[in-house]
Amino acid sequence: MPTSTIPGPVAAAGVTALRDLDVRPILARGGEPFPIIVKTASALGPEEALHLIVGFEPVPLYSVLGAAGFASHTEQTPDAYHVYFFRKAWAEPRTAEAADEPAPLLPPVDLDVRGLEPPQPLATIIAKLVELGPGAQLRVRHRREPLLLYDRLAPLGFAARAERQPEGDFVIHIAPAWFVDTGITEQSAIGEIAARYPETIEVFESHKIDYCCGGGATIAGACAGGKAGVGAAELVRELASAIARKKKASRESASESELSTPALIARIVDRHHGYLRKAAPEIVRLAQKVAEVHRERDPRLPALARRVEALFEKIERHLDREEQVLFPALLARGARAAAAGEGSEQVERELAAMLDDHEDVGAGLAEIRTLAGDYRAPEWACPTYRALLDRLAELEGDVHRHVHLENNVLMPRFVRGPDTKTEPGAGGADAPRGGGAP
Repeated sequence: MPTSTIPGPVAAAGVTALRDLDVRPILARGGEPFPIIVKTASALGPEEALHLIVGFEPVPLYSVLGAAGFASHTEQTPDAYHVYFFRKAWAEPRTAEAADEPAPLLPPVDLDVRGLEPPQPLATIIAKLVELGPGAQLRVRHRREPLLLYDRLAPLGFAARAERQPEGDFVIHIAPAWFVDTGITEQSAIGEIAARYPETIEVFESHKIDYCCGGGATIAGACAGGKAGVGAAELVRELASAIARKKKASRESASESELSTPALIARIVDRHHGYLRKAAPEIVRLAQKVAEVHRERDPRLPALARRVEALFEKIERHLDREEQVLFPALLARGARAAAAGEGSEQVERELAAMLDDHEDVGAGLAEIRTLAGDYRAPEWACPTYRALLDRLAELEGDVHRHVHLENNVLMPRFVRGPDTKTEPGAGGADAPRGGGAP
């Protein structure tokens, strides 16, 4: 049972309960506390925090658990460090499926731990993976097969395979779990790869590698002597990227209505808010440049540039309010469903403001479409002008998908009361109004 007081910054993040874990006795016995730390953190509920008590500041854990969706707060007392790990505002528990999320595959890094005494090999390997990030690949030289390592890799999204060397040592190949599962190595047969992963055919063709009649050749053989114009390791990374893109596309095609509320909010923030924040400066710059160069040929262009800039100013304020006020309120109310009506006034107020913003931005987009001639380029349009119209059309499409998720998928979960607030696909009889923008 939790016995500690919740620090203010942790309570402000919505934490109402602690799970205390004092690992000092484990360390005193010469044990390795990493597995129980990860296991305890992974089991945390949305309102819980792990209260880790340790004799030193566990700096590597910040990166390890941060990559798994946890924020942290640290306090020091005369006899210990007290580190509180809790889930970020819209992070979900890291599952095996989440660990499979494709990441760009990095070149393999060699690491020799044969001269280290336990538990230093394990700690060195974990630290290197954290340093390199989720796409890391390691070739580890080890005196023995590190059986205890494998369970430590899974929470980080990695997996490994071991090869015993003639001299008795082991080479441990560590890579993202999703890639290890493909079984692709430099010794894999090209034809088998193409048959199992059709998305790799385009990669083989781009290097003029025969995957049909020459499908029995290995990746290493096809690349030997520079025949393919690409090294074996680089080809493996290109194949991995093709598989990752396919995997990501398949994952993203899942119905948004089946996502939990935290996952749906994460998708909105990552995909749509992220797109808008990245696209805004470029679209504004293009609009201003086109207006400056072509205003005499099309007198609507200065007004278009002004409207685009004003639209993004409104959108930026709207995104900030959603991320700082609305989304935390929705998550907090959903997490406290047992407290009927708690936070309902704020939720209703913020949802109403969201819909008003959607309608305003929708009207702005309609005006931009009119000023931009329905995004049809005149014959005399330069490449910059055409690029602007393409980006504006892309913007409108993304905003429509964005609004659909918020108005028709997210909002109905909160319009009927506490019994349907956070359940995927739950909706009320009240149809959401508005259909404009983000």
